Amino acid sequence: MNKDKWERKNPYYYKYLANLIDFLVPKGKKVFRIEVGDALTDGEFDYVVVTDILGYVGDVQKFMKQANRIIKPDGRVVITQYNALWEPVLRLASALRLRRPSVEQNWLSMADLKNFAYLAGLEVVKSGTKMLMP
Repeated sequence: MNKDKWERKNPYYYKYLANLIDFLVPKGKKVFRIEVGDALTDGEFDYVVVTDILGYVGDVQKFMKQANRIIKPDGRVVITQYNALWEPVLRLASALRLRRPSVEQNWLSMADLKNFAYLAGLEVVKSGTKMLMP
């Protein structure tokens, strides 16, 4: 199934993500959205939005440095990532074909993400948890 079919199959989660990102990213800004399978590009953006992929990135520090290079000096990187505590539920959903197929990923804590941001020269402006149920 392609991405659009998974989004139609799990509309609550994807709609929630879209609403959260729309809330965090002001209208009229130049945005580069990165999802599974995408690569970073050249350019200068106001916002880089990284949606649920950092666990699949082999070198997170390098990825964060590349993201920092393509944002404007006052730009922002917005990261969404689901919590490792959901892995058993997500594995079951994958087995039942209720979730997009995925490979094993590295689990990064909030502290890990903050450290990688710091090492990449990014300042954490805000962090937190938002969704109880995926």
